[in-house]
Amino acid sequence: MRLLLRLILVWIAPLAAEPIPPFDQHPGAPLPTLSFFDESGRAVTLAELSEGRPSLLVPGYFGCPMLCGQVQSGLLDSLKTVAFRDYRVICLSIDPRERPSLALQKRKAALSRGADWRFVTGTPENIGKLCEAVGFGFRYDRRSDQFAHPAGIVAISADGRISSYLFGISFSGPALQRALERAADNRIEGKIDPVLYLCFQYDPATGRYSLQIWRTLQLLGLATCLSLFSAILYWLHQERKQ
Repeated sequence: MRLLLRLILVWIAPLAAEPIPPFDQHPGAPLPTLSFFDESGRAVTLAELSEGRPSLLVPGYFGCPMLCGQVQSGLLDSLKTVAFRDYRVICLSIDPRERPSLALQKRKAALSRGADWRFVTGTPENIGKLCEAVGFGFRYDRRSDQFAHPAGIVAISADGRISSYLFGISFSGPALQRALERAADNRIEGKIDPVLYLCFQYDPATGRYSLQIWRTLQLLGLATCLSLFSAILYWLHQERKQ
């Protein structure tokens, strides 16, 4: 019995670990006026980069080995199907260690795929303030030297407010079209139910994304242990009756 209890605790303990930060929604909130660095190292604001146009803010980090690249690729593919063209895409690095030189590499890679996107870096203070304003939670994990964060993008209206959110790693063309049209008209969409893709625990040795599979196995194992525990309790109860 004690062995079984220990096994159950082994499965429960990892599930009680610190959760992945959420992507909260603040529709209608204005973006703070903050200074970041563009690909040349010049200080810019998001308003300067958007040039009075609606924009899509893509938070993540440029050295991310996981979903950040998938989010950008999914967005790029979907935008090719969108008729609306008068917009800007701004990719924000949440890692203050990343420099404009890396942002320039990312911009050149995007341009090679036909995407005139902007990539910005910043100070810890300004990164934190902007992410707090849009509700993008993240946490640095020292063991993996990676950032735990959700995946999604924020549509910013032409007048600099949060217009809507799109969550996940791929986006439908019609949804992007509607989001950009609303943002261009300075319209605000209410909160939506997010489907979060969690960016965490990439194993560079195997090149695999382990968190979702591991969590699923943990839940299945926990359910199995609980079922066995219930069965043993039932058998013991039946034996005492006899």
